Amino acid sequence: MTPAPSFIAELIRQKEDRQIEFLGDYQSSEILEVICSFLNADGGWVIIGYDGRQFCDLPVNLPEKVSELKALINEQIFPQPLVDVRTETYRNNQCILINVIKGARQP
Repeated sequence: MTPAPSFIAELIRQKEDRQIEFLGDYQSSEILEVICSFLNADGGWVIIGYDGRQFCDLPVNLPEKVSELKALINEQIFPQPLVDVRTETYRNNQCILINVIKGARQP
């Protein structure tokens, strides 16, 4: 029995579109903009640490960055969105995966 492909692999295979965004660098202002655009549309997925061609180096203190990002989302986007932020590993590469649920009320 072959193992199921990872979700990150599936997102990468689908490539960027209206509901998938790849951000190579951790830049909080750019991340918040993408989240707001997804909230105003149909929601989507963001992979931070992958630029569409390759995985990029993220800050060493990734758990702290995830906590920081969650706090920024809660402080700067109103009404408070349904967003899941977590770290993921794919082929020994660390990335941040964000799932943005379409907002009932736009920010």
